[in-house]
Amino acid sequence: MSQEISKKLIKIRQYVIYAVKTQEFNRAVASLISTEMYFRGSFHRFMEYGAWVVYWLLWPHKLGGLSVGLAQIQLRHWYRFGFICSLSPTWTHLRIITDPTSNYTACEKYIVEKGYKPDLPVADIARLYTGRARKYYVSILTKAETMWKKSPNISFNRDALIRG
Repeated sequence: MSQEISKKLIKIRQYVIYAVKTQEFNRAVASLISTEMYFRGSFHRFMEYGAWVVYWLLWPHKLGGLSVGLAQIQLRHWYRFGFICSLSPTWTHLRIITDPTSNYTACEKYIVEKGYKPDLPVADIARLYTGRARKYYVSILTKAETMWKKSPNISFNRDALIRG
């Protein structure tokens, strides 16, 4: 099981590396996105985009709580952070929400707003991001963080906080 988790996290790593090329690296953000991608594969994310349209048509009052993107951030936060101009499922919004760099930035804004500090234990980061520290989630997040600590391709001189 541990081998499978490691292999899947290594595959996911490429998406996150793409996202951080133009930004300062934040290990917590990279670990959170890797963990969310571990739990939500491409098929599930594709289904969420379909659900976005259905919610918009049938239950627009519930749209804000729908989590989407690589980072699994709720639509209301995408809107509040200024990434999308409404909760409507447009092609422009879909492009933004599927972009790895937008997901990285949105995740970083979210955790900083919630009180992230670079020295937080993994269980506290999980609690801050998801509302509670589920054992399996924390174990995957810990593996993801370990993977990012060992990464030869990223400089770890500091875990950056959001700029500006």
